[in-house]
Amino acid sequence: MKDLIQCSLLIYSETSSSEQITAILGIQPSQTVEKGAPIHCSKERHSKKNGWFLVLECDYISEIDITLQKLLNICLEKKKELSLINDVEVNIRCHISSEYGQLGYELSKETISALAKIGVGLQITIFSYGGVEYSCD
Repeated sequence: MKDLIQCSLLIYSETSSSEQITAILGIQPSQTVEKGAPIHCSKERHSKKNGWFLVLECDYISEIDITLQKLLNICLEKKKELSLINDVEVNIRCHISSEYGQLGYELSKETISALAKIGVGLQITIFSYGGVEYSCD
């Protein structure tokens, strides 16, 4: 099974719709969610905020830092526009689904610096299918 690596820019607002966020940023999102919509297939859980998501995929673990920098550059370039969005919440997420849970990567000092400049954290999710065979010999 091929690894799935996604880096995402997630923007939430309770009062600004995803269409308003798109208009302010001038960028088409990969996905949106409206306040009150069911979360995934759950009938009990509903989105508390409007969401605007830009998802970029990577082919290799080594591309994560470059992809994160692309998303962070959008935030830096659109910092003024983001400040126009009422009650804005900006998150950066990296999701990795891999057959082999033994993986590692390094964030550059430029990426860490950009995260600090924007004032956002980085959420990292790693899901392993458990295909690694261990030997105790």
